[in-house]
Amino acid sequence: MAQHGQRREVVRVCAEAETMGVRIGMSPAEARSACGRRVIVQQHHPTRDALLMRALAVWGERYSPTVGIDEDFGDSLTIDVSGAARVFGGEARLVERVVRETETLGFSARVAIAPTGTCAAAVSHFGDGTRAIVGDDEPAVREAIGGLDVRGLGIEAKTAESLREVGLERIGDVLHMPRHVVGARFSDEVLVRLDRALGRGIEAIGAVRAAGPVAA
Repeated sequence: MAQHGQRREVVRVCAEAETMGVRIGMSPAEARSACGRRVIVQQHHPTRDALLMRALAVWGERYSPTVGIDEDFGDSLTIDVSGAARVFGGEARLVERVVRETETLGFSARVAIAPTGTCAAAVSHFGDGTRAIVGDDEPAVREAIGGLDVRGLGIEAKTAESLREVGLERIGDVLHMPRHVVGARFSDEVLVRLDRALGRGIEAIGAVRAAGPVAA
């Protein structure tokens, strides 16, 4: 739970609570009602989460020298594995290794390999299953993200809500809209994220570096 103005609301949900209907944005009373039984409510500590994600990013350098924290979702890492998959015996084996080794740390993982970081983030957060590999061409990306919730683009919650209000609930719904209409009715953020997902925009990973040993 976290305090947003005058309201306390859910900002993180475990897998078990999610299956019982608890969703981000709910009040404590709504969460307890959804569970139908006693629910453990803890205060959210964003600073602690940020330190943990940084530690995980440093740990993730075993897969690639370029590992960054996803700025849009905040609870995931973006790893550039271009050319690195063959070192691990292929993309499928790399995905399995990431899942297995993450679980040894006590975390569950949803992993996706895709041509773009935006596509990988959308699939890993809103796709079916915990493992996914998306083909390298644009048609494969469109198919992978078309049926996903518009939140998968990493857009602001307010923008996602505006899209849903006019019936654009899936990324595919937005892809089928004329660009000039999307740009006129909604923020340019939507077009930027679509271009990034399709490989038409610039993506950069702010790589996290481990601090060197202190010497005097």
